[in-house]
Amino acid sequence: MADITRKIMTWPQQGHTIAVKQNGCMQSVHFNSRSILQFLGMIAFVWFSTPLFAVAGQIYLGPGNSGDSSGGSDWLTGANGGGVTTLDWDDPPTTGSFDFSISNAVAGKGNNGDWRCPPFSLGPAASGARSLTFSFAYKLVSPVAKGNNIYVQLRFFDATGTNFISQIVLPLGAHTADSQMADYKTRTIENIPVPRRARTADIWIDANIFEPWVSGVARFGNFSVTTVPRSLAFKAGVAFGVLFSFGALIWISAYFWQRSRPS
Repeated sequence: MADITRKIMTWPQQGHTIAVKQNGCMQSVHFNSRSILQFLGMIAFVWFSTPLFAVAGQIYLGPGNSGDSSGGSDWLTGANGGGVTTLDWDDPPTTGSFDFSISNAVAGKGNNGDWRCPPFSLGPAASGARSLTFSFAYKLVSPVAKGNNIYVQLRFFDATGTNFISQIVLPLGAHTADSQMADYKTRTIENIPVPRRARTADIWIDANIFEPWVSGVARFGNFSVTTVPRSLAFKAGVAFGVLFSFGALIWISAYFWQRSRPS
């Protein structure tokens, strides 16, 4: 049986040499360690600098048509009785943008208004894979009567966007102690869990449907639903695994290549 012993003979700046004694003959294999480290460093750099895996900021999911250029043209709206809904460019939350305005002046059922965006995909957050952040700006122009609230709802649906699963309901007005606001407020809800069956979502603004609203105009804008990207710890773990595996493969391949050579 071949007498095989291994030891590292040198580790110079430019590389290292492995000496292998096989059947009484000393042979050596030289590796350029600097080149190997440079190659592995390049892999790590590409991994951490690729925008797809960027950790800064959030991944925007929707709504997909509420930007300045769209003017909310794809949003669905309805008004009954004393309810009124309009798109407004005179008092938006951001200069150059617009707001969804909604109001109702007559008490009682049958007097209401609402805005609703088309369903949008939950993307990487679907099925509860990641949590959501829901944010929007609002302004209640007139004094709010006791017990009056407008609802903003983030609703979850299946892949078809038609089968309702669950929702997050945010009453604004008396519930939040807001009344005759001079400026917009931003409401942000973080770490919203996504139901397991949810694949899509929409946003619904409604006045005088679930609770009374006879308190003038309410304005809404800057809607966004986002999710978190992969964490830096996750990326570091994967990168370490890739680099370690690649390095181990080089050593193993060199070892068995050397053993397979004729003496």
